[in-house]
Amino acid sequence: MFCAPIALPDHAFRACVATQLVHQKLGELRAKWQAEGGKWPEIVWNMQSRIGLNSGVCMIGNRGSRTRFNYTMMGDNVNLAASMESGAKQWGAYTMCTDATKALCEQH
Repeated sequence: MFCAPIALPDHAFRACVATQLVHQKLGELRAKWQAEGGKWPEIVWNMQSRIGLNSGVCMIGNRGSRTRFNYTMMGDNVNLAASMESGAKQWGAYTMCTDATKALCEQH
């Protein structure tokens, strides 16, 4: 979640860069885990992460009760980001973003 609670003019760019850093670090972890031999099952050596990005207006804040709450986001734009994440699998991609995020990212 970028641009909350403080507005960032380059939030889409930061989000795009963050996705690539996540994939880079996960690659480093996979190599480390594989080098540790039998300590980890093979499924761990092949672990990947899929990320979906979208930019737009949504509801952001604490949700829940006074004793148990979570700072989160909700709305159609959040659901679209989730769809990008699940849709990436169909394209064989690990990061997929909407045109809205792409356009904002290209401005920076």
